[in-house]
Amino acid sequence: MAARLYPVSELVYRAFPVVQRPHLSACCKRWVAAAVGQPGSSREGNGAGPDTSCSSLSSSSSSSSRDEDAIAAVLAAAGLDPAELEQQAPDAYSELSPALAQVLAEVVGNRVVSSNFTRVPAAELMARICFLAWEVGLTAAEIRDGHRRYWRFLSFTLDSSRRLHSWLQLQHLSTDQLRLASRNYSTLWALDAVTFQRNKEHVQQQLDPGALSSNLDSLLAAEPCLRASSPWLLRNSGTVLSCSPETLLCKVKFLRQNGFDEEQLSRVLRACPMVLSSNLEDKIKPILAALQSVLGSQEGVVAAVVKAPSLLVAALETIDGNVGVLKELDMSSADIMKSVSRQPQLFACDYRSEDFQTKLRYFEAVLGRTPRHMLLEQPMVLKSALKKVDYRVSFMEQKGDIYHKATLSWISWSDTRFCERYRYSTEEYEGWREQWVHSERARLYGLDKADVPGMARALQARDRRNRAKVAARREEVLAAGEEQG
Repeated sequence: MAARLYPVSELVYRAFPVVQRPHLSACCKRWVAAAVGQPGSSREGNGAGPDTSCSSLSSSSSSSSRDEDAIAAVLAAAGLDPAELEQQAPDAYSELSPALAQVLAEVVGNRVVSSNFTRVPAAELMARICFLAWEVGLTAAEIRDGHRRYWRFLSFTLDSSRRLHSWLQLQHLSTDQLRLASRNYSTLWALDAVTFQRNKEHVQQQLDPGALSSNLDSLLAAEPCLRASSPWLLRNSGTVLSCSPETLLCKVKFLRQNGFDEEQLSRVLRACPMVLSSNLEDKIKPILAALQSVLGSQEGVVAAVVKAPSLLVAALETIDGNVGVLKELDMSSADIMKSVSRQPQLFACDYRSEDFQTKLRYFEAVLGRTPRHMLLEQPMVLKSALKKVDYRVSFMEQKGDIYHKATLSWISWSDTRFCERYRYSTEEYEGWREQWVHSERARLYGLDKADVPGMARALQARDRRNRAKVAARREEVLAAGEEQG
């Protein structure tokens, strides 16, 4: 077989991975993208580039100028200075397209409310986005989706990720395989090449559709109930391939031994397939034991988990902490069992969290319901967003009504039913929002702030739990040292 001949620049790049390919200008980059179908060029990654037919130089310049104006407008709308970005990272800015500029604007906008990437300059984020688009081959839509799924998708250093990209290419991984890996493994580009060299066979197996198909076939043949979670298994192929089929089947077998029948298993795995990635000894067994100590019977545990499958992947500290909160409210074991059985979905939340404690204080101070009453008699109401509750209370108060003092059933109603039931004008109800958001009570309970995405709240809660564990461990070590002294 004849040896493949590479241009000199390609040989240099392959021999020294840290050496970057020469960057093209924005105009040339878009022309090249149109010719080869590069995904980062179009607004949504569908290859909507310039026409490859012969056209005048003036028309191409006009198109480039329009793109540059569109990029500048998108960046300015997000509070970014295009001139400053171009000065700080000229190569990355030259690679920016309108679609990628929109992704950058969204990432920068999200960090305002979620506190992620606050220390990372916008120019660095721009360079990372361009790397994923032009070197890895992801479309703008794929980069946006990756960031929305997990904010650490863009948490990597360019030098390390380029070395990893070069090494993966030398392992004969195609662009399609790298795109697949980037979509399935959010932190792929945060890893270093040394780590991948140590796990080369495992990585290639994870990217091998044949191995995935074989494992899935054996799993579905042994446990038909897993068909309910097969879409998740396909999306998270690492779970299927990093564990042997026997390991996954052991988890299903254990759940069946603890009272779950075929239909209940299918419902649980369909609603919360992450159970399959949880450790049996360290996670599933302790959680079921903790739930049984609260609910008193295996049947009660099964009924609660079927209603709230997320209980199986809840933190054990959350379960224990929630029981502690209920005991502080002078609830007996029977009261706790009643509260959890009535609304197990709520029990998966952290009762000690600041948001939940704020909600309890609000219902007591504004609506006259004590925390004990709410958790024992009306736990379902506590699932409603406090913004929705206070908005309606505020509207009824300004109308001079006291419906909210007599009952809480209005909380679960839709806006249409709420207005119809109390004979309010829908237009007037919607128009009250501007006055409500500036009200004193909205500011007091933090309801005037922008909503934080659910994933960001979950990560913040996990960070708080980890810090609490570290602090507790530190106290234990210090106490042990004082005793020895």
